Amino acid sequence: MQIGKYLKKIRTEKGASIREIANKIDLSPAALSNIERDVNSPTLSTLSKICEALGIHIVDLLQQCDNHESEKIIFRKTERKPIDIAGENGAHYELVSVPNHKFQILSVTLDVKCDYGYVSKKFPHDEIAMVLRGTLQLQIGEDTFLLEEGDTIYLKAGLEYKYRNPTDSPCETIWAIQGINQLEGSEDEIH
Repeated sequence: MQIGKYLKKIRTEKGASIREIANKIDLSPAALSNIERDVNSPTLSTLSKICEALGIHIVDLLQQCDNHESEKIIFRKTERKPIDIAGENGAHYELVSVPNHKFQILSVTLDVKCDYGYVSKKFPHDEIAMVLRGTLQLQIGEDTFLLEEGDTIYLKAGLEYKYRNPTDSPCETIWAIQGINQLEGSEDEIH
């Protein structure tokens, strides 16, 4: 999935210049331009920073990518789109829900001992994660939690957390993330 043109679309809709966003995330304007033109793929860390600077969640970005699917009510497994993020070996993402609804569902599979340490940013979205298989280690501030198969965790908007797979078995999770449509008209409640 090429996401650069959607990053550019969101940036221009928000009235932000390439230089303004690049300065916020300590990236050169040329590097951001290459990402927007899909010349280079961003790392998960860089993509997270860009999304944070734009005030969106990565899933909201994917929603833009799949906007043409908004009238669907069934999203087949064969229709899932893997999200390719440069430099993130061992972590596999797929958008597994119909776009443009109140919640987006993201499948995240972490390979054995996947230790890239994804770190969330302070996005204004509530999230719920459920472990389908394996173990997920989640760190929120100074607290570390181990979630096993069937365990669920609620992450309130604004929390900073990181997660990883500390085990010798793959970890499959499902994340329900509050979508942008639910946020319309409630911006004051979020900030």
